[in-house]
Amino acid sequence: MNRVVITGMGIWSCLGTTLEEVKESLYNGKSGIILDPVRKEMGFRSGPTCTACLYAGTGPVRILRHT
Repeated sequence: MNRVVITGMGIWSCLGTTLEEVKESLYNGKSGIILDPVRKEMGFRSGPTCTACLYAGTGPVRILRHT
């Protein structure tokens, strides 16, 4: 059995990474969906994707799923 420890709470969504950013995005009707040409290059039939986690800091971020 694995243990999980919650050390804090936050937000990371296609509308922003802080409560203030998400609130402003919602109030202003901002969409977090973009057309990502890299997805098309990789062979996906659909290019639209969510902007969350595409870029953080100085470069692209890849989310890995551990099973």
